[in-house]
Amino acid sequence: MSAGPATRARAAAGPERLAAQIADRERALEDFFEHEQERLARACHELARAFARGGTLVAFGTGAAATDAAHVAVEFMHPVIVGKRALSAVAAAELARP
Repeated sequence: MSAGPATRARAAAGPERLAAQIADRERALEDFFEHEQERLARACHELARAFARGGTLVAFGTGAAATDAAHVAVEFMHPVIVGKRALSAVAAAELARP
C-alpha cells in the first residue's frame, strides 16, 4: 500500500521544518550572546581569578540538570584539550553521596 498525499506532504515538509527550527535556534543563540556577552566575559574572568587563587568550581543541578552539572565538573577536571591543566571542580550531587 502506498502513502497517501497527506503523508507524502508531511514527509516533504520534514526537512523544511527542521531547517526552520535550526535557524530559530541559531537566532536565539545569537541574540543571547549579543545581549549577555559582557556578563559572560565578567563571569569567565572572575572564574579564572578564583581558579588562580586555588578555588573550586561547584556545579549545581537538579533532576536532569544534575547530569549536566556532573558533566561540567568533569570537563574542568579532565579537559579534552591536550596540554590544558585540570582545574578543581565538583558537582553538587557528588556531595550527597553516602
